[in-house]
Amino acid sequence: MKHVRVALVLLLSLILPGCLVQTDTFLSERTSSTLDERLLGIWIVPGNEDENGFLFVRESEGGGMDILTLELNEAPSGTHQLPKWDEAVVWSTDVGGMGYLNMTMDDASVILAYRISDAGALEIGFMKPDMFKAAITSGAIKGTLKKSFLGPDLRLTDTAENITAYIKNNGGHALFAFVDGEERLVLVRKRLEK
Repeated sequence: MKHVRVALVLLLSLILPGCLVQTDTFLSERTSSTLDERLLGIWIVPGNEDENGFLFVRESEGGGMDILTLELNEAPSGTHQLPKWDEAVVWSTDVGGMGYLNMTMDDASVILAYRISDAGALEIGFMKPDMFKAAITSGAIKGTLKKSFLGPDLRLTDTAENITAYIKNNGGHALFAFVDGEERLVLVRKRLEK
């Protein structure tokens, strides 16, 4: 079963670093970002009936949002559950009416696409490595390509203006994995009950 923490760690390339596009530059500055209040709250991975993985999103004092992922593992009877947790900072950017997240966690910095479905699910899409490898190779945007045993290690090094223009002029969310079968993350809001 997928857990929120595992999904977010995958999202940030801590498991598959050669398969995720990282960035040195974000689409906007954290301190000047506009808060998308739809993202605030508690989220879980659908089908997580035992409710042992949560993603908490709150407004950050420094701009943007703080994310805390919490996973409660099963503990042997009579023992205390030791939670596993990770932290990240995200802030949203609107590009051509589409939502993007600038995210930093530990040593990973990424740009993600997001949308809220009609059913209220939060869908987060990864940058498609092949699309950005082609863009870097052709010189459309600046970045570095290194070979690794898991595939190309891609890092964007261009300016925020150039990366934003490239995304806007080349399909926006089409450059990110949103289709079933692609590496994406889908979360649903968790309502706290008494």
